[in-house]
Amino acid sequence: MITKKQLFIVSTLYFLAAGIVHPVFAQPVLTDSRIKTLVYNANDVYRLLTHHGYQAHIEFGEKEKIQTISVGDKIAWQVIPDGRRIFIRSLVSGAHTNLTVITNLHSYQFDIEATTGGKLPVREDLVYVVRFYYPDEYLPKSAAYTLPPVYADELMGATTPPENAPVQLPPLNFSYTFTGDEAVVPSRVFDDGSSTYFKVKPNVKIFTKNPQGDDAQIMTTPTSDGFLKTTMVRGQFMVRSDDGEAIIYNETYIGGSK
Repeated sequence: MITKKQLFIVSTLYFLAAGIVHPVFAQPVLTDSRIKTLVYNANDVYRLLTHHGYQAHIEFGEKEKIQTISVGDKIAWQVIPDGRRIFIRSLVSGAHTNLTVITNLHSYQFDIEATTGGKLPVREDLVYVVRFYYPDEYLPKSAAYTLPPVYADELMGATTPPENAPVQLPPLNFSYTFTGDEAVVPSRVFDDGSSTYFKVKPNVKIFTKNPQGDDAQIMTTPTSDGFLKTTMVRGQFMVRSDDGEAIIYNETYIGGSK
């Protein structure tokens, strides 16, 4: 099972309507938050929190070969490569630096920090293992992140705009993370501030919490681009199928209902 947080699922614009029902479902799968899956994005800096006296390891994609490792503070950190993995350990309590790893396929930027003192940090912040999820590997190469030509008009509810008129699109949020089974994780998820869009495998159901704290299935509307749209934005959603379950987190969500 692949676990914990980060599905900054990269896509680009797509999308569509919804409601809620209240089914009974199986108990959530328990996961260990110290084993994390981060969604790869070349423009991200990944923060890794370790504890002095403990080691952590980073695991890259199956086809990747490590070519370059550069750590800012070589005195305070030990970094050991082994195949497509690297093992990191702080040599000084409270050490904090950056780490760059370049492979034959990707480049990675890390901000690594070792907590001080004898007390471990909050469990969900601590890192023992980091793996990466690469959404682009699951997308058809022909998709190429292009907008359908009619999308802008549909999204804005407009008729044919004047020739050469600029189209004002709402800002999109792609900052989503996940915990759980990779088999059910959406290949893309984002919101436009009022609706959330998911690209999931067939038979995957999407849930959120109702005001009573119970799981409630989200009724979604399919879009012409293969997404499922719900007219709400939440701090987290649950996705489930016979292949497993996962929790999707909206990392920019502040609170309240939308």
